[in-house]
Amino acid sequence: MSVLMAGSSFPQESKNVVSLQPLLTFGFANVEYERAFAQKTSFAVRVDVLYRRGQVEEDEHGHEYEVELNGFGGGGSLRFYPLGNAPKRA
Repeated sequence: MSVLMAGSSFPQESKNVVSLQPLLTFGFANVEYERAFAQKTSFAVRVDVLYRRGQVEEDEHGHEYEVELNGFGGGGSLRFYPLGNAPKRA
């Protein structure tokens, strides 16, 4: 599932794109902001969140363990679109 929202800073085409990808089934969510600064070039920054929980089978002593994995991260990228234009509203 992906949700895409375009900003409206320019009257005819939007140069800002915010996308949200809540992959809740897999325990992952991502939010990204992308801004075009030329016709075929843009930069993007993102934040990622991971949240998983599971149960491990019994060990040799009969103990069950619950495992929880949490984390967050982020990144940035410079993007070049050789065959098309940078993000814009359809």
